[in-house]
Amino acid sequence: MMKRHFALLPLLAVLLAACAPGTVDHEQISAAQRTVARFNHVTAENSPKHLAAVRFADAAAKRLGERVEIQVYANSQLYKDGEDMIALQKGAIQFIAVAPSKLTEFDSEWQVFDLPYLFSSFADVERLYNSPIGLRMRENLEAKGLVALAIWPNGFMQFTNNRHPLVAPGDFSGLAFRIQAEQVLQDQYRALGARAVVNSFHTVYADIEKGQLDGQENTFNNIYTRNLQRLQPFLTISNHGYLAYVVLTQARWWQSQNPEVRQALLESIQEATLWIRENADAINQAALAKIIASGVQVRTLSSDERKVLQTAFVPVYRNVEKRLGPDFLAQVLSTVRPGP
Repeated sequence: MMKRHFALLPLLAVLLAACAPGTVDHEQISAAQRTVARFNHVTAENSPKHLAAVRFADAAAKRLGERVEIQVYANSQLYKDGEDMIALQKGAIQFIAVAPSKLTEFDSEWQVFDLPYLFSSFADVERLYNSPIGLRMRENLEAKGLVALAIWPNGFMQFTNNRHPLVAPGDFSGLAFRIQAEQVLQDQYRALGARAVVNSFHTVYADIEKGQLDGQENTFNNIYTRNLQRLQPFLTISNHGYLAYVVLTQARWWQSQNPEVRQALLESIQEATLWIRENADAINQAALAKIIASGVQVRTLSSDERKVLQTAFVPVYRNVEKRLGPDFLAQVLSTVRPGP
């Protein structure tokens, strides 16, 4: 069984050491009194998500001692991308952290988190998540047996491919890009004349290697930790989307814990959330430096080039407006971009 702690890259080890929680002695308890909760995720051991999950586990151990042990499993060790949600609902695992696109099967309103160029920072993402709109989305999840405990940042999404630099919308024409199963992402690539291919995160490298994909979109850290720079020599820094993760638990399991335990777990999640908010950008920038050092051709879009891409994405917003209604989209936009 994988332990909760892992060897980290030197930079990340320094980050963790700088903010590692202290330990508290607790009275020994019996095996019958001890709860084991498993946190499964699909990213690497040096990803922001994993580091935050370990932080959560450590913070819970500090508060609860041996009463609750949170075991963190990286790299789809227990369940692969797509399997983890089913496992959570069945009670096979107790925590996952997934992109909002994974939640559209429960509530279609979550698709707005994938709108291109909606967010200019993680603060914008949090503003929507904590708004009355976001509260309604979370209540709808709870009605389906899922409790959203927090939203964690990773970073801005970037394009990579193995054909040529991607700058203008026409550069995407005819290329196949991996996406998660979500309508906004399909609309996004359709607007660019590209082909969207739905598949699991853990197979992206193999699918590119087999020639089934030309490109993908992800954060610097996810690109580097999946070794995509070995197969994708072109990286476009577009910052067109923001990848965040909703930390979920099963409602039935959550309600089965006594109030003291739930409060301690909430405080531990909050501690981990603060940590990842403070460190996700640095982790991604360290990954970008390694991508550049590997010889990948990096192109940062200019302000004018981003505007051209934003114009190409107008149909994506129109489609969301048709699916969810103009009033709802207007509320989302005013929440994320409040006026003076």
